[in-house]
Amino acid sequence: MRAMVCSHYGGVDDLVWTDLPDPEPGPGTVLVDVAAAGVNFADLLMVSGRYQVRPDAPFVPGFEVSGRVAALGPGVGDLAVGDAVVAFVWHGGYAEKVVAPATQVFPWPDGLDPREAAAFLTGYMTAGHALLDRARLRPGETLVVLGASGSVGSAAVQVGAAVGARVVAVTGSDAGEALARRLGAAEVVRRDLVADAADVVASVCDGRGVDVVVDPVGGDGTRRWVDLLAPGGRLAVVGFAAGEIPRVPLDAVRRVEGELVGVYAGLVADRFPIENRRIVDRLSRMAAAGVIRPQVGAVFPLRDASRALRAVRDGVVPGRVVLSVR
Repeated sequence: MRAMVCSHYGGVDDLVWTDLPDPEPGPGTVLVDVAAAGVNFADLLMVSGRYQVRPDAPFVPGFEVSGRVAALGPGVGDLAVGDAVVAFVWHGGYAEKVVAPATQVFPWPDGLDPREAAAFLTGYMTAGHALLDRARLRPGETLVVLGASGSVGSAAVQVGAAVGARVVAVTGSDAGEALARRLGAAEVVRRDLVADAADVVASVCDGRGVDVVVDPVGGDGTRRWVDLLAPGGRLAVVGFAAGEIPRVPLDAVRRVEGELVGVYAGLVADRFPIENRRIVDRLSRMAAAGVIRPQVGAVFPLRDASRALRAVRDGVVPGRVVLSVR
């Protein structure tokens, strides 16, 4: 099979286009013929050695794929060869074939094409878990989504709107604003056009405060979002795309009886597969109903994975970046 290989930890240009032996499924695993693979910010961290999961090099990056079941390992009884599926893998997705744990292989959501299906799992698993489970978002609440044109952000805008929340999206471009409005944001704040996006959000909320903030960005600005929490407000800590883990004074959280909730969908996928399947099943029903839909902003051939990763790194594509494999 052909694959993009990270031969050593480094930059996105260090990936190598090469031939590898076809993998074989072991007990409890499934071999998937890959149709398309999603490209995530976490892939950038993994190939640079800065992600919490560090596979031994050489390895194939890529967290999520769409495709068809090619073979079943011993003990797998609820899937069949030929089934259309989406799969979550810690690495291995940038290839023509990948082996995935059967617990992390799910039916292909109705109504999605191969590229949309490849962009379904990680963003929506994270956004769905963050909003529905960890932050307990309720209809009528105000939700602020940071990085609203990215993978998790665009998913969070859709899930929040579907729940019935008032969604305030924070983004940094004309294309990001258009995307957020199309996905259901009631308000959009352009961080590239204002001195302090949090001040603008405060005025949009008429000083009442924010019920939930989804933060995949991190950095110095996180403190400002904590200050905007309404009584009982929740800040969902999703990631640190800004490159810096913020320091948050706990007295600011205590004053409003707020909550900082950690969100790590990969942990749920690994350690709580039944709970994770419940989340994915609910999101798949929402996708089949047309309530949510992955927004694919750019598609690259598999061998151009380095260029795709640069597009994610530079934030030049609103929505998802996907690799077309077959």
